[in-house]
Order: sequence, then C-alpha cells, then structure tokens
Amino acid sequence: MMGIVALSQKSIELNTAADILLGDKTNPELVRELRPWLLQAKLLSDYGFAVTSLAASVETYMKEASKLLTIEALYAQARSLKQQMYELENSSVRHALQPGIKVGTKVMLPLLDRLFTESVDKYNQQNGTKLNSVADYNPYKLTSDVKQLSLLPVSVRGNEVIVAPSLEVIQWQKDGSLTITCDRDIQFAGMDFNLGVNEAAKNFRLEIFTGGKWQPVGLLHYQPTDPVIHTEGALGSMSGSKIRLTNISGKNLEVYFKSFKFVKR
Repeated sequence: MMGIVALSQKSIELNTAADILLGDKTNPELVRELRPWLLQAKLLSDYGFAVTSLAASVETYMKEASKLLTIEALYAQARSLKQQMYELENSSVRHALQPGIKVGTKVMLPLLDRLFTESVDKYNQQNGTKLNSVADYNPYKLTSDVKQLSLLPVSVRGNEVIVAPSLEVIQWQKDGSLTITCDRDIQFAGMDFNLGVNEAAKNFRLEIFTGGKWQPVGLLHYQPTDPVIHTEGALGSMSGSKIRLTNISGKNLEVYFKSFKFVKR
C-alpha cells in the first residue's frame, strides 16, 4: 500500500504544480506555449489519483454495494481520463515537428498503467466480472497477419489517421492483409498510401466494412512512375468501421511501407 500512497502523493504534487504554472503571469508567452503540456499534466495527475484510489479500494474490497459503485466509478473515470489524454495528445495544437503532447511517459504513466491493469484484473477475479484491464486507449486498432506490419502504431493528427511507416522491406505474403478497426463508424474523406513500388495498386484490394459487409474501393496511381496509391472517388461518400488491404496478386510481394493514411470527416 505504501507504493500506492506514494504514487497518489506524486499525482497531487503534479496537479498542484500544473495549476500554479497555468496561473503564472510572469511570462505569459511561455505559459501559452506550455499550456497543452500543463493541461496534459493535470489529466495525468487526475488519472494517477483515480488509479491509486481504485487500487486502494480493490485492496480493501468488501462485498458492499457502496464499495462496488465506488470501484466501478473510479474505473470509468480512469478510462475516461486516458481517452482525454489521447485526444489532447493528438489534437490540432500539436506542432508537426513535435512527437506529441506527452507527460510522464518514461516512469509515472507506465507505473500507473501497470497498477490499473493489476487492480482491474484482481477486481475481475474477485467478482467474476469482465472489465477491460487494458490501460492504453486508441480508437483505431491495427491487426495484420503480415508479421512486419502487425505492431505498427496508429496515430491521429487532426482528421488524419496515420499508420507509422516501416524502415524495412516488407515481405507481404499471398492473401496477407492489414486491417484497421475503428471504435465507431466514421465518414471517409480520402485515403492514400505508398508501398514504394510503381504500379502496385493492381496487386491489392481495399475494402471498407459498412452496413454489415465488406465493400470494395477502387485503387489507382495518378502516374505510372508515382508509387503513391490513391482511392477512387467513391470513398468520399462511404462510412464504415473497418478498412482492409489485401494482397491479391497470387504471390508473395516485397514492398516498402512508406506511408499509410486516411482522412475522416
């Protein structure tokens, strides 16, 4: 319990420091520049207090209705705060050259995430519940049976959803696919990706999961010597919850996953 108490105290100290700096008038321009990170620090401190309170409640859990409500309310609060942290990190205030609005990602946030997972797992064991114990929040999930693509992160910048590029040659096997699942239906505005190979569009099929079934979307290159693959105009009128890209060439392919993004309305 001492570890939980120490983390809780650090969360309170972080919240206090962020509040003091947000109200500081000695250097308004600096405070304006730092404001997104100070707001992220406040969210992290709130998350820390919610997680440590959740952990303490689970440790002292008694089968009482009031305690049950407290634990599940703290669980919901912690998940909401992680969503808010994600949305702020990927908001329009982020500069193109910045890696994101990140605070505490080296020590404090990993500790809190681990404590959240351990506490929720313990609570589920105590009560036979199935609360999601995954601490990370991302509304876009990438899955792939192409091994080199399966761990690529997905991020959001404004209305653009971006899969990180790979620095190695991708061995994309016959019938192998990459799927991005959204947490809700989204309206698509456009999409393009670069596999580093001219005229590769004919080797792939793009589909959108909409209305309970997969619908194909045409692919094309603007120029034969341009490796960037674009979608035909029909995508702009479609909405769906999943995107799937499949190798339909009938053979294994070597490609370069240089970029992959779609734009949502």
